[in-house]
Amino acid sequence: MVHPIVKNATRKFWRERMSEQKLKPCPFCGGEAKTYMKHKRIGLTLWVQCTKCNAETVGYCPKDDLESFEECKKLAIEAWNRRAYEQK
Repeated sequence: MVHPIVKNATRKFWRERMSEQKLKPCPFCGGEAKTYMKHKRIGLTLWVQCTKCNAETVGYCPKDDLESFEECKKLAIEAWNRRAYEQK
């Protein structure tokens, strides 16, 4: 069951909250990346996906509280922004 705080939040609110951290371009095609949230069979899932080639991170499933949601969002964004080789 989804916690009422998460369930009653508007999409606009979450979209604004999820876009606070800057996402790097896609490492494969250079396309724009976006953070997505969806209620799936296993619960609420967060991930980052390229809008051009659809490359994506693993889905992160927070518990039913706002604190867990923020941590999972952070993990998804960090996973997307991580590169094997960073240019200096």
